[in-house]
Amino acid sequence: MNRSIRLALFASILSACAAEVGGLDVHGGDYDYDDPDAELAVVSSELALGSMARSCSTAGTEGISRQLVDEMLCLSGGSLVRVSHPNVIPTHSRVHLYLSPQGRDALLSVARTQPVRINSAFRTLAEQYVLSRGCSVAAQPGRSNHETGRAIDVQNYSTVGPALRRAGFSWPMPSSDPVHYDAPGADQRRLSVLAFQRLWNANNPGDRIAEDGVAGSGTLARLARAPAEGFRVGRVCSGGGASPAPAPSPSPSPPPSSSGATCSHSYGGTYGHMACSASYQCCNGSWRTRGSSGCGTCTCTEGTGATGCGVSTPPPPPPSGASCTHSYGGRYGHLACSASYQCCNGSWRDRSSGCGTCACVETSGTRGCG
Repeated sequence: MNRSIRLALFASILSACAAEVGGLDVHGGDYDYDDPDAELAVVSSELALGSMARSCSTAGTEGISRQLVDEMLCLSGGSLVRVSHPNVIPTHSRVHLYLSPQGRDALLSVARTQPVRINSAFRTLAEQYVLSRGCSVAAQPGRSNHETGRAIDVQNYSTVGPALRRAGFSWPMPSSDPVHYDAPGADQRRLSVLAFQRLWNANNPGDRIAEDGVAGSGTLARLARAPAEGFRVGRVCSGGGASPAPAPSPSPSPPPSSSGATCSHSYGGTYGHMACSASYQCCNGSWRTRGSSGCGTCTCTEGTGATGCGVSTPPPPPPSGASCTHSYGGRYGHLACSASYQCCNGSWRDRSSGCGTCACVETSGTRGCG
């Protein structure tokens, strides 16, 4: 079968599949519940992303998407994590069940009580590129909420929606996009783009692009030429690329003697001696890879990088009546808690290192308490 015939066959198959696709959210999420057939996979394996027929489906991008997810997980340093629970149910095989650690915890708190059926969660740059070409409602690559690692589209939103909002999810477009919910956590769109840029450069040393995490014209042009079945060279990141730790030493060195020196994480947390992030351990003021060249058993582990652990926290401030304004609009009094944070004398703190027992808890962030 020559290439022109294969392309025509691929286009006809996708046209037939498009008629079976269910509802679309404003970000172009595809809700087709069955995997593409084997013939579609064979035909698409010879195509660049820009040569794929335009369709509101991510079918055919599985190979490159697996590589992009793998690279991004490595780069994220623990700020993007897998969600696994019997009651978290993907509606098709191309759903990437990854969220921020805060989003994972919020989703699991709901899944422990009832099933949550997910149509779309984290979306790779390749998937967003294909959707943006075939769906008039899809955001451009690098701009979709589904590339942040926070967004989910929920099939059974009418039954689980109230529980999701109580757990800390926002519901930004209840009228125009009722299936869409946003979890708390860091925006990972830059890392999503960076993952592609690094893989492209590793496979095209004579046609390199800037590794800046920006989906500019140069990156988008290469994205169109990227192989749907995946690059020859896969994962580039050697472990925790977004973490502040240096590359691991060739061989483990002896643990340093403790002097109480701490380590600052690039996400803002401070770790004490022997405290651990998702992939590294603070060893007397320097980061080392956990396990192979760390400095002993982790005294504590805090995987987001934003809070840190193993450092004594200052005593709670004396009450002064100062309140905190939540980004979702609610106002919290001193000692009052949201889903993840506590208002301490006018400043937000992570609840694990807050200023005492929660005076009250209000998890949506829109009303506040105290």
